[in-house]
Amino acid sequence: YVVKTERVVGEVSLDNCQFVDPCTRPNTCEHGGKCSVKENKIVCDCTGTGYKGKNCHFTEYRKTCEELALLGYMEDKVYKIDIDGNGRFPPALVRCEFQSIEDATKTIVEHNLPSQVDVRSIAEKDFSFNITYREFTAEMLQELISHSLYCSQYVKYDCYKAPLDLHSATWLLGSKGTIVDYIGTANRGSCPCGMNKTCVSPDLSCNCDVSAGRWLSDEGHFESPDSLGITGMVFLQQKDLEEDAAGRITLGPLECVETNTQKYVVTFTTSQSYIEVPGWRKGDIAFSFRTTGEKAILLYQPPIRKDYPSFMVALTSDYQLTFNFTLNTGTNRALEVKSGRKLNNGEWQKIWIDYNDYHVRFMINDDYGMVDLLPEEEFGPFEGSMFIGGATAEHLKTSEVRQGLIGCFRGLVVNGEILDIHSYMSVHLSEIIKDCKPSCQPNKCQNGARCVELWSNFECVCENRWAHQGTFCET
Repeated sequence: YVVKTERVVGEVSLDNCQFVDPCTRPNTCEHGGKCSVKENKIVCDCTGTGYKGKNCHFTEYRKTCEELALLGYMEDKVYKIDIDGNGRFPPALVRCEFQSIEDATKTIVEHNLPSQVDVRSIAEKDFSFNITYREFTAEMLQELISHSLYCSQYVKYDCYKAPLDLHSATWLLGSKGTIVDYIGTANRGSCPCGMNKTCVSPDLSCNCDVSAGRWLSDEGHFESPDSLGITGMVFLQQKDLEEDAAGRITLGPLECVETNTQKYVVTFTTSQSYIEVPGWRKGDIAFSFRTTGEKAILLYQPPIRKDYPSFMVALTSDYQLTFNFTLNTGTNRALEVKSGRKLNNGEWQKIWIDYNDYHVRFMINDDYGMVDLLPEEEFGPFEGSMFIGGATAEHLKTSEVRQGLIGCFRGLVVNGEILDIHSYMSVHLSEIIKDCKPSCQPNKCQNGARCVELWSNFECVCENRWAHQGTFCET
């Protein structure tokens, strides 16, 4: 026997063969997918989970309201999003405001506390209550807050002979479980008026710290992560309250303005221009482009040596993108994804790529394709530099698509980090322009002529070449 010899690695016992149900292994089926074994194969049923793929890994929803806006959604209403993408948090309902006052996309999470709730009077007892946010746990609130540009939450206490007494008689709880004994951005035990000495009595910390015979109020906006996402409130009743004393609390929804992932924009004016940036190593990747060209390399990361991992994303026809990549085994794969809308119509097109041990998913706007990986195959990690909008002349020689992008490129996000592509514009400076300003907007062509977008210039195609001529078909 080899048992109990130095040739054995790990725990091995004789005549004690036990069957281990593969469905008991962690993450066999993710996100609540139902696991079963059929014909000696593990099968995950993802029905109703909001996820897809062999092990229910890939979310069916967008991560942010901004991503919905990039796909053309502009109606302010309730949408379901998945704030951590393929992560552990489930999809949840939020209200998206796409044209907010700040001229930024806003994500709003409502809660179950009505406005103007009576919390203090001679008839009330000491009490506390928990606040729940539509399908959001406290952890999910923190996730949203941490990934937003900034968040705020309005709070107001109205009082009639009912002092606020922050810290001693009134305190709130943030989503992190922290005690919030202040209003807005004030110091502990204080309200905004106490910070700038504008309270009804200058020596007080809050308007409602005086037992006045008239209605007063203290209000503000919470902005720090410790105070955002109020999940609990505690109100103790003061012993000396008068019979007609009253205190009321109002708490607004959690409102978050999202980070603008699309702020770095460039225009490539020739098919030979490109930007070299640090390569994609792992994680997901996303970007947007717009063009009127027929074919173009959009992203390219060549192998550092033969048969090493590499990938290329290219526009290959009016309605198709092709994703070529080399796996760790040296195997070349190609995924052609058909789009339901024309990809070279001059409008922005949004691309996402993500993967796990079983699949690589490639998304164009609302369409997607998946590549299954064999057990021995691995997608990435990639090495070397990545080229945006094209590649070097040497690399183009061996490429199926041999021209770069003439058009605009923006919003390169690698593994959750926004890449400042402007800072890498060291070469081809005369051929690459910051921002994206289509030359056909406004249309300078006259007499019904069609404007052809060239992204640094334009061409007018006269409706009737015999009747009109000139640069603008003006004569």
